[in-house]
Amino acid sequence: MTTFDFRVKFTLGTGIVLTIIGSTVVFFYVKHSNLRNVLEFGTTVAATVAGLTGASYAAQSLTRSAEETKTNRTLSFISRWNDHSFEKKLVIQLLRTLHDQPPSNVKDFIVNKIDFFKNKGDMAL
Repeated sequence: MTTFDFRVKFTLGTGIVLTIIGSTVVFFYVKHSNLRNVLEFGTTVAATVAGLTGASYAAQSLTRSAEETKTNRTLSFISRWNDHSFEKKLVIQLLRTLHDQPPSNVKDFIVNKIDFFKNKGDMAL
């Protein structure tokens, strides 16, 4: 048994397709005045669908961008945490000290540590 596999791939750019469609609509609009209402309605519907499709793709792009940003930020934190020069013990100790503070002192504790870091360049407890 013989099987024939014959494929033809014909790709037209979006611009060429839209030009052909637009030219056809203009031709019928000019030559056939009785079709003008139908052509105007069809064009309005097509433009609305194109606009909604574009908005959908823009929303998907923004969502992907936000997810990629979150992933990149997470990888950056992981990279810094795994860096041999990063003082994990110091950070853990600082977090435990912060956790042991009463809620009313947390803000002052953080401000004091930030000021200390700015002045000394060291996060020593």
